[in-house]
Order: sequence, then structure tokens, then C-alpha cells
Amino acid sequence: MHDESNTSKGTSRSTPKSKAKSKSNENQTLPKSEKKSESKKEAQDPRAPPKTGLVYLPGVEEHRILTDDNEYYERCERVTLAYERLKETGVLEYLQVSDTINARKSTKHEMLTCHDENYITAMESSKNMSKEELVDLTEKFECVSLCESSFDYAKTVAAQLIDCCNKVAMGSLRNAFALVRPPSHHSEQQMGASGYCILNTVAIAVMNLIDNRKNGVGKVLIFDWDVHHGQGTQQIFYERDDVLYISMHSFQRATFFPYLPESDIFHIGTDKGKGFNVNIAWDETGLGDEEYMAAFLQIVLPLAYSFEPDFVVILAGFDSADGGDPEGDMKVSPACYAHMTHHLKAVANGNMLVTLEGGYNPPVVANCVEAVVKVLLGLPPPNLQLTGDINSSAVQTILDVIGVIGDYWTCFQFQEEQSEEAISHTDPCSIEGYRLSVKEELPSYKFSKSKFSCDLKDELADDRKIGYCFDAKMLRHKYEEDPSHPEKPERIASINTRLSTSRLLDRCLLIRGENCEFETLNLVHNEDYLKAFEELHCVDEYSKESEKLYLQNHCLGSIYHNKYSYGSAQVSAGSLVRLTSMIVTDSGTISAGFANIRPPGHHAEVNKEYGFCFYNNAAVAAQHILTNYNSKVQRVLILDWDVHHGNGTQHQFENNPNVLYISLHRHGWFFPGGYDGNSDRVGTGKGEGFNVNVPWLVGEATDVEYIAAFTNLILPILYEFNPHLVLVSSGFDSAYGDPLGGQLVSAECYAHMTHMLMAFASGRVILALEGGYNLQSIADCSEQCVRTLLREPCPKLPTKFRNASLKPYHRTGILETIWHHRKYWKQLRFLKSVDESVTKPLQTEDDEVEVPSIDKRSVPPKDTRESMLFWREYWTEECKK
Repeated sequence: MHDESNTSKGTSRSTPKSKAKSKSNENQTLPKSEKKSESKKEAQDPRAPPKTGLVYLPGVEEHRILTDDNEYYERCERVTLAYERLKETGVLEYLQVSDTINARKSTKHEMLTCHDENYITAMESSKNMSKEELVDLTEKFECVSLCESSFDYAKTVAAQLIDCCNKVAMGSLRNAFALVRPPSHHSEQQMGASGYCILNTVAIAVMNLIDNRKNGVGKVLIFDWDVHHGQGTQQIFYERDDVLYISMHSFQRATFFPYLPESDIFHIGTDKGKGFNVNIAWDETGLGDEEYMAAFLQIVLPLAYSFEPDFVVILAGFDSADGGDPEGDMKVSPACYAHMTHHLKAVANGNMLVTLEGGYNPPVVANCVEAVVKVLLGLPPPNLQLTGDINSSAVQTILDVIGVIGDYWTCFQFQEEQSEEAISHTDPCSIEGYRLSVKEELPSYKFSKSKFSCDLKDELADDRKIGYCFDAKMLRHKYEEDPSHPEKPERIASINTRLSTSRLLDRCLLIRGENCEFETLNLVHNEDYLKAFEELHCVDEYSKESEKLYLQNHCLGSIYHNKYSYGSAQVSAGSLVRLTSMIVTDSGTISAGFANIRPPGHHAEVNKEYGFCFYNNAAVAAQHILTNYNSKVQRVLILDWDVHHGNGTQHQFENNPNVLYISLHRHGWFFPGGYDGNSDRVGTGKGEGFNVNVPWLVGEATDVEYIAAFTNLILPILYEFNPHLVLVSSGFDSAYGDPLGGQLVSAECYAHMTHMLMAFASGRVILALEGGYNLQSIADCSEQCVRTLLREPCPKLPTKFRNASLKPYHRTGILETIWHHRKYWKQLRFLKSVDESVTKPLQTEDDEVEVPSIDKRSVPPKDTRESMLFWREYWTEECKK
């Protein structure tokens, strides 16, 4: 382990890909100016994780326009200027650029997987044609320009994409961006070239990726955010269930290119591919981040988790970007593209290719490429706050799409019921004529200053670290009368051992424990309580008599003491405060952290200790930052995924609009009991709407419920709140195997939730240990979360989402919360209407849920220790059944 003054290199999360990494990297080359330094770097650190690849062919001008058509916007500048931007900002040196010296061309066999043989033969003959013959050939297609080298260049692009996808799948590349032209998604199987596209290079690459069984890719998600519908890609995969094609495009009732009825929402695939083609077809222009993120969170991301792909391809057309694209007429920011990329990185074990499609304002394209590539490299996405109203037409489009495909996917259970009258889209129709929507003038090619600048040397360094809190002083606090008590020192010891044996501590900056100052604790806890707690322990002879008297006045139950409890609690709170301060002030060159601390904190009240907790660690850290660093942090998120409701944290901030408290917890006959954890407890006064409770009522909650809560509720709220700092009360007692929690959340799911939170606050995310009482599971969960904080790819979830349904009572818990908060958060207002019967936490006749039988038992006692023993016995017997 290393403290603040030490540095070292570590290892990355092991995957099946790693075996192929070393050999494959030897075959990757960079442009001549970068070969020498890159070879030297790789030689110095053979353990370095795979790099992000960049597919770029210097001869982009080989595909040129033969006529003087000022309205033909697919020109080489859109690629070359983006490449120059990556070079100027220093991003390029962190990419592994494709080998252009030995670049091959795709074979006829590879192209025939997606194109008709007659079309391939005709295009092969184009390289021997005269200019007049090429012009004649071009006129047979819509909006396409050909020269004698165009087809060969497209074949080279296709081969590069095929090889790149295989390298990512086999692990020699982490992920990749293809900065190539011409685009591909309009090129059709039979008709061929269309809309600037000659070969459907991406479809060829995907088809060959799936056919190559050695790489382990069986299913591919293609997400197309180009403003134009990719009708060619849709046609090629329309009957397949191993490719999920999602397109978010401008439709405008078939008056926008490609002017086809099959671009509408009703076209969902055929045969076994039914439900695997999803068109989010916008009917209005001028849509921006609010609409795109709403559709992404409500449709794209749930589908991505449900489909469980082995590989993700993003068709990144930036013609919907804000800034004056001559074709798109949309207002999507570069940050929005970056956030969508960030979230999709979590699926498919990080296997991803992002490839340029449209985008015809070169400076804007350069901004967007830079933002997306930095996310592929592992940087957090730029700040994105959704404050505007969602366009009503866009809301209806989202609901219509879900209504059309909802029968094929179980992930859509929270949106408004679909009715025939609600469908706003046209029926399939036939529109004659094709014309790209254009403006009169092409915007000037001027660079704007990068909005995403950062110190790449620190952010992308191989030895980049996260903060880590651990101190042996916290091991001294223990229940001496019963060493088997669940809140025992072995909890943090097991985590520390796991992080050490996995060599993750080598990549952490140790934050040494220190006592928390009285003034800092007093920001949350009152003076009488703090002095009484200190006086109990700071005497010459610690006695049980003095402890008993103290507990009568300052304890709500479920607490034990020994003579080291005060010191352990001081270090626990002080360590988190120090870690948080370092991250906010950037004084330690760390941007995220994991606090392996005890005793926990989220039950501690202003004037009393409660539920194993003495000081409310997370609340103290949050209040300390808001008080002392208000110029940098004005809004703090505290997300509490401990299985128990954090009553103390809620009470501390329930009237504070600067702290958003979100808790996912078991409710009902479960500690701490009462009504504070209800979904209708939304905060008070100015803090109304800033307290969000997601209660799990009956039965075990699994990955399915937690991911559903994040995509449908938590992420939409966070994009409006836009926190400057994220604190996680990270209890792992919802994890599978916990003796007290009784839930079934996987360690991998905690990694995915951590990854989702890293989209906010520039990645300033701190996990502070709360509960978790199975030593194996808390070590597993901590390891996965630390790896994610270190920006390793998220592991695949073990839960099978494809046909998984939410348990009725858990669905009700999420719906209740949405219902109570939809008036406070705009991103929730288009979700499902909930009637009064649903908002009551009672069983209905339609709910096929068996309430746990405790007829032969007494009601679980309120005392935490006895309650824990009760539930431990109950769940043990349930597991035996």
C-alpha cells in the first residue's frame, strides 16, 4: 500500500481478453512521428492495459467529388479537422492508431455478407471508368459521389473496421473510434449506394464479427444517433435477433431524408427479428439534450441491459449537433453524445466501436469527436445539466415507441399506457422523390476553443490513482461480549486484504486516518452529544456503569461500546472528511475514492447514536464541503444503497435543497422501521423534492430492480440536479449472501451503479462503507467498485435480463417514488400515471406475491441486534426451502 507521497503501477481487471493482448499490440503501429515514443512506452510497461484504438486513413481525400456541388457536404475536412483537434489537444498520443502502411481491402466474401453480388461487380468496375462514365454511374444513385478510387477506399475502410472490431473483441484494444469517411448506414443490400454512403462498412464489420466465432461475440447492439435514419443498416439486420438496431433520427412524417415509411416507429423487425429493430423517429426539429437523454434513459439504456450484447457499435452521426449543421437542425451538445457513450460503455464488458457517420460542420464534428474519444479513454464526460422542459412531441414519440415494442421487452413497466389514439406517427406511406435537407451556406471552418480541456497527463497516466481510506485504529472497536456480532472489525480487514491480494492497493493513494475536528462534527451533531460521547471515553477508567448511564441519554439502541469506540469513530469520520477535501481541492491529484471505514454512519442522528453508528460520516463530509468549499461545490448527491434506510442522513438534509439524498432500501418490518423510509417522504420546506426514497417491500430485490431504479428514476433526477460531488453511503448488505439484508444484488451490479454515478460531478465519486456483513460478499463488492473507480470496464452482469420481470412489489416501490417526485423533476413527467391503489404499499389481488409468513413468530423486535438475529434465522430457513 502507498501513501500520498508514493506512486506505483498496477494491474488491470483480468478478462479473457488479456491473453491476446501482448501479441496483438505488437502488430499495432502509429504514424511515423509517434512510433518511436510509443514503442519505448510499451517496452517500459508490458503490463499496460489495452489502449483505445483509432481507425484513421490519411488518404481521406482519395474519395473526392468530381463535380462542383456546393451542397454536397460529405467532404474530407470533416475528418481531417477532427484528427487535427485530437492532435492539438494531446489526445492522439494516448490512442493506438491503425496500421495504414499494411492496410488491406475487404474481400468479396466479406462484402457479400451485406451487399448483392451484382452491385459489388458494378462498383468494382468503377475504378477503370472515365470521369464521364463515373458521373453517369453516380446519377443512378441518390446523393452519392464517386471517383475512380472511391470504391477501393471504401473497401479499405470496411477491412479496417472488421479488423478493429476483432481486436477489441479479442482484447488487444480496449475500445475504438473510427474517424473515417464515407459514412455507411444508408448503403442498402440490394440498391447499394445512397446518401453519401457507398458500402455499409459497419454492417460488414458487424456481420463478420458475429460470424467469427472465435472472438466470443454472439450479439451486437447497434445504436445509431445520426439525424438521418440508417435504412441500409436496418434492412440488413431486419430479420435477425442477434443484432439489436436502435436508431434515433428525424422523421418529420417521412418528409426528411431518406423519406421512407420504414423509418417510422412501426417497423420493428420481422420473423425472429421482431422487436429487435427500434426507431425513435422524431417529428419535430430543434430537439436537444433534454429530448435525446430522455429517449436514451427510457428506451436505449433499458434495452441495452435487457439485450445483454457482447459488443456495442455506435453510429456516431454528429449532424444532430448544436452549432449549425447544414442538415440536422437539432441542438444536441457534445456533452450529450459523451454521456450516452459513457453509459453504453458499461454493457458488453466495455467492447465498443464508435464510428463516424454524418456531421457536416467540421468544427462542430471536431468538438463532438473530442468529447466522445475522451470518454472512450476513460475520462468522465463533460458536465451536462438538463433544465429545460421536454418537447411535448418528443414525449409522445417516446411513449409511442415503448407502446409499439413494449410487448417484446420486459424492461418497459413504468411508462404511460399506450392507446391507439395516442399514436402521433403516420401510418406506413409512400413518398416520392429524394432530396437531402440543406441550408444555403456552409458554416466556416473555424476551431472554437475546446470546452473539454483537462490535464491529460494526470488524468490518463498509467499510474493514475484513486484515494483509499483505511486505518488499523478502526479495527479496535468491537463487541467484546460477542465476537460474532455482525458489525465486527473483520469487515474492513477482509476488504483491505482483498484489495491487497488483487494488487488494487498498488493503484490507490492511501489517505491516512486522522481524528475529525470537533467543529467539523458540530456541523451535523449537537454539542451536548459530542461532549458526552467524548467524556465517556476520555477518562482514566472506562467503566460499564458510565457507559450504561450514557446510553440512557444518547442512544436509540443497537449500539455497543468498548474503550476504543470513540477513537475508531473519530478516525472513521475524519478519514472520509480528509478524502473528500482532497478530491474537491485537487490537492492529491485524485478524482475519486473509496473509504474503507467503520463504524458506519448513516443511522446516527443529530443528538444520538443509532444502528451501529456514532457519527454520520457521509453527512459530516457533505456539510464540511458545502461550508468550506462552497465556491467549488454547491450541490452534493448522497446516494445510499445500504439495505437499511439512512434515517440520520435524511433528517439532516430533508430541508436542504443543496443536498439530494436518494436511498434504496428494504422497508416495512425492517430496521430502522417507522415511516421515514416511505416513498412519500420527499423533504420539507426548501428541501421538498430533494429527498428520494425507493422502498423495497416484499421479497428479494435483484440486479433487475436496482438497474431499473437507476435508469427510470435515479439517472433522470441526477441529470436535472447536476451534482458537483457524489457521496455514496455504500452499504453492501443488499448483496447476495448477506445474513441481514436478504437481497440478491450481485457484486457486478454495484460496479455498474458506480459507473453510472461517474457520469456526474466530473467523476468526483466517493464510496464510503456503511453496512455489509458477509465477509466474502463485501470483499467482492468492494473489489468491483474499486476497479470501476479506476476506470476498468464494467464486468457483465450475471443476472439474465432478457426475460426478467420486476417483482410486482418492487415495481410498485419504484412507481410510488416516481409518482411522488414527478412534479419536482421534469425528466419524470412523461412516466406512467399511477392511480391511488398503486401508491399504497399494500398487496392487491393482481399481485402474485407471497408475503413472508411469520405466524409462528413474534413481530421482529426493534432492537437492531435482536432484529438481525431474527432475520438471519428467517432467511436461513427460507433458503433451505
